[in-house]
Order: sequence, then structure tokens, then C-alpha cells
Amino acid sequence: LEEDTSIIFEIKDGSIGFIHSDCPDQVCVAAGFLDQSGESAVCLPNKVILKIISGYENDDVPDAVVR
Repeated sequence: LEEDTSIIFEIKDGSIGFIHSDCPDQVCVAAGFLDQSGESAVCLPNKVILKIISGYENDDVPDAVVR
């Protein structure tokens, strides 16, 4: 992310979603909350992907990855 980029996620009731992004189109925020494996929301202007992945049998796998 750029230093001046502002994105906020909210986690609630077993779901996660973009609740704020400084991008102009707000498609990521309009995607709402995700709660099913395979669902995703993308903020293209800020190059951020939020994707739910489940089914890991190994507890050593991280809960989140940020690049």
C-alpha cells in the first residue's frame, strides 16, 4: 500500500468486510461483508484483495496475509 492509503476492515459475527477505503469508486465497501470460503472483495485502486480461505488442517497457517 502507498503510505497515504487508508483502508479499514471490520470483523463481526464471523464475517469481514471493507468499511472504509479512500478509493474513488467504493466498489470494495459496497461488496459488504464476506463469510463464506472463496468469497472475495477487491480494491483495485489501492491493490488490496480480501479473500476468505478455509479448510486448512495445519494450525501453523497464518490467519491473515498482508503484502
